[in-house]
Order: sequence, then structure tokens, then C-alpha cells
Amino acid sequence: MMEDGTEEVLIDKIIDEKVQGRGMRYRIRWVGYGPEHDEWLSGLKLKDNAALDVWERMKGRLVEEPAT
Repeated sequence: MMEDGTEEVLIDKIIDEKVQGRGMRYRIRWVGYGPEHDEWLSGLKLKDNAALDVWERMKGRLVEEPAT
């Protein structure tokens, strides 16, 4: 539960992607919910999200920076 009283729902994983206009949309699977609750979200809404990092790494588009 968030401070403002809204319920926080966590992303389990991204399961698909598609181009929409000049951006991307990602099909999201929510923690604790099944496929019937999957939802398409704009890439802008997923900025700085760990699930997007995992997806991009899996697709070979995000490379880990070497530890210093």
C-alpha cells in the first residue's frame, strides 16, 4: 500500500514487446496475477524499471558495465 492509499502492484516480468508510433509498448505480467491480467504499458512508464533491464538484457540490447 502506498502512502496515498493506492495499492502498489509489482511487475513480475515482461513477456512481449511491440513498436507503437516512435516508441515501444511492453506486455507486463503482474506479481500474483495470471495471464488474463497481462497489460500493455508504454516504455515511458517503465523507465528505470528492473523488469525492463532484465528484458533488454535477455534480448541482447543491454550490456552489463564491468565492475570497477
